[in-house]
Amino acid sequence: MKSYKSHLGGLKSMKKINLVLADNDEGYVEAFTNFLLNNYQHQFNVSFFTSRDHLNKFLENEIASIDILLISVDMLSNTASKREIGTIAVLSEIKSQKTYKNYKTIFKYQSGEILVSEVLNILSEGEDDKLFIRGNSSTKITGVYSPIGGGGKTTIAVGLSSLYAKEGKKTLYLNLEDIPSTSGYFDCSTQQNMSNLIYYLKEKDKNLSLKIHNIKAIDATTGIEYIAPCDNLQEMEELLPQDVEYLLSELKISNFFDEIIIDMSSRFCHRNCKLLKLSDEILYITNQSPVFNSKLETLNNLMMIDELQEILIVRKIINIINKYNPNNAAIEDCYVEGQKMSVRIPRINNLLKRHENRFVVKTDNELGYALNSIIKDQS
Repeated sequence: MKSYKSHLGGLKSMKKINLVLADNDEGYVEAFTNFLLNNYQHQFNVSFFTSRDHLNKFLENEIASIDILLISVDMLSNTASKREIGTIAVLSEIKSQKTYKNYKTIFKYQSGEILVSEVLNILSEGEDDKLFIRGNSSTKITGVYSPIGGGGKTTIAVGLSSLYAKEGKKTLYLNLEDIPSTSGYFDCSTQQNMSNLIYYLKEKDKNLSLKIHNIKAIDATTGIEYIAPCDNLQEMEELLPQDVEYLLSELKISNFFDEIIIDMSSRFCHRNCKLLKLSDEILYITNQSPVFNSKLETLNNLMMIDELQEILIVRKIINIINKYNPNNAAIEDCYVEGQKMSVRIPRINNLLKRHENRFVVKTDNELGYALNSIIKDQS
């Protein structure tokens, strides 16, 4: 996996979380440990025990710090309090139980993703900065932008996300449109959403990267991770350039995601300028209409603005000519000066498949072929 040079100065990265799992249920310990190793090998170092004696010896002799100890009631002993452990959480078999002997509890019989979210939620309440170190992030940010609506931007952004997720990459689809269309593709009846994220951004929450893991949801069909829209769409107006810079820096820090796909609004505003600057790659969606071409001319002129010129934004642009018609002579006008590459996608019938109360983007077609060519070029 490539490491991407960040445009977010002074970036830190999250060190691996040292987690100790102790439960005398061997099947449970094996299942949860395998889940962590298979899905979060870059985020967790896992030590596991099904014997209290072995656990006690480990706690007495282990030199490395322990960030969190997950322990069953049966294995809980005084030994755990004899050495410094970042956090202790009790694995409870009672769903409604919130604490046990002053320790926070986690209901043990939940999906692996929910268990990880609860672990991170507990860690996010800590006061120190021990989980962060200086380093490089391998997370890649792709901004998807189109100067006017109706160009297929969201379909392309969701399609790209699904292809990355299909490859086994942890992929976050982040919709920052003024009027998001997230609910057309994902279940947005989640407990937390973009409103919570904006609140944490405004508070400059130092554990934002851990909070994000609790805000996002996972689409069961595609494996795409996403954040549901705000309760009130006017809240998106509060999202300022410095907020998105902080957001992306924290997402890079967490290293929880291999790919972040940002579905941008069609406005050319300060917030979008910041997103374009901070993206490692930009998919610029155009078509052959006169309106698009006039917008494209404006963008080419704006590339001379010092703020954008300083990081040579055009070198990151992949120009996607969507709904391409080879008989339309306007094709030569669909060009971003200095662009990295250009891809043509013809008009595709039945591109969306209805699934329950939402749409799934089909990628076994020319769209998938074109997006896979982009993915291959970047690998």
